[in-house]
Amino acid sequence: MNSNNTPIPTQIMAPAPGSSTKLDSNTVCTIIQQMNYCYDQNKTVYCEVEIQNKKKWKHIESSEFIAYVQTYFQTKYHKVLKQTDIKNLVPILNLHALNNSKQVDVHNRIARIGDEIFIDTQNSNGDIIKITPTDWSIIQNSPVIFRKFTHQESMPTPTKGGSLDDLFSIFSISNVDEQIMIGTWLVSTLFTNIPRPHLWIVGEKNSGKTFLALRLKRIIDPVPRGNFMYRNTGEMAQIIDHHAIPFFDNFTKINVEISDLLCATFTGTDYTKRKQYTNDDDFTFSIKKPVMLVSVSLGNPASDLLDRCIVIEKHKTKEDSNAEEILDKIFEDKRASIIGAILDATVKTLRTYRDIKVSEYIRLADFQRIGIAAAQALGFSRVQFETALTNNLKNKGILKLQSFPVASLVIKFMENNEYWEGTMFDLQNELRDIAEDPDLVNSNPSILSRNLKDCKNILEQANLEVIPGSNGSNGRKYFIRRITSNDSADYIDYILED
Repeated sequence: MNSNNTPIPTQIMAPAPGSSTKLDSNTVCTIIQQMNYCYDQNKTVYCEVEIQNKKKWKHIESSEFIAYVQTYFQTKYHKVLKQTDIKNLVPILNLHALNNSKQVDVHNRIARIGDEIFIDTQNSNGDIIKITPTDWSIIQNSPVIFRKFTHQESMPTPTKGGSLDDLFSIFSISNVDEQIMIGTWLVSTLFTNIPRPHLWIVGEKNSGKTFLALRLKRIIDPVPRGNFMYRNTGEMAQIIDHHAIPFFDNFTKINVEISDLLCATFTGTDYTKRKQYTNDDDFTFSIKKPVMLVSVSLGNPASDLLDRCIVIEKHKTKEDSNAEEILDKIFEDKRASIIGAILDATVKTLRTYRDIKVSEYIRLADFQRIGIAAAQALGFSRVQFETALTNNLKNKGILKLQSFPVASLVIKFMENNEYWEGTMFDLQNELRDIAEDPDLVNSNPSILSRNLKDCKNILEQANLEVIPGSNGSNGRKYFIRRITSNDSADYIDYILED
């Protein structure tokens, strides 16, 4: 489907002249120009070829296109063309296609057109999964154009009647909230027209977080490994563009520029960079993707990024002691049926999500609507999904708290206290006494005060409140109290007046 809804031509090549026709370079070019072409938003030209009786669109600089043209001329004309002969014609073919063909949307692995979703399995049969509100099936000739990158692997042929219980069992995911979040997130990745949340998996060393993340990605967009998180936005934009579900593994910090890029990737953005340093041509990455992130902790990410994420904490279990190769074999044996379970749920979600009414939306509004329908399709209730989503929002604050040294120390300090009062110097000494590393507490009381202000929302999620009081001879007094349902205005007034 192209951008102006004009059907893509179906003819592949005009009837070839007889083998006796003399072929000079002009004649070769004219014959190749009779093939079917289109181009994408970056003016990258594609040609429709037939390989093993299946129609496929190939970039005209690709080895597949060159091999097809060589085979065609050798079969029809008994003429051997060199690769350089065809490559020399690429500029002419580019100009011809841009002047005489249509612009189309080119997709990476997944495409949603109206109420239909298409997934490129990239297997040797050229199978395309077609999902509609009534069923899913395997087709060969795709109505949309897909790109393929060398790092992408093929998907197994899915089977019907599968269950995500197999996935949860293999990876010891027993928490119902996490089952709902993972299951609905997997379904949502196929709805390419809406903002889909990023999935951030955190966990201690050897908890199997990377192993889990890579297998989740292998359900929809299989690759052999995760990617390194670059500090350069251009490198990151290219990686995001080249994956249906980008996956960044084992990073310790996300800088402001990358955080902003990941936020923009959630809602959708165009990132432009130069094609080559020797010219002024631009290449635009149109990226709107759900990203997978894996790290030991959340660190201190920007709130905007965290708001756009579902966070799963992977705990180490006794099952994690099993060799990964054993778990991987079990997963691969079940992968086709697990994919089938996602497809079955997607069919039901396509059929029902428009009827879902939501009275109160949160940051992940589009996911909330899709998620309710997907949860019901997976056998959970609407209440269970809404509870799981609410709990996930709370848990993000708690996990961030655990990554924020000062906030973590205050929580630990107040575990056995309902109320504390003193100066920042006093609090500094209290926190240093319980800290494994006293240097985590800044030696400047003013900075400690600012740190507490920065983590105000996090402390509130842990039911703690820091209240500044009046200045005294030893400095400003502060009050830390535990927030309970029995709090009264008189109690607050008492603290402030003391």
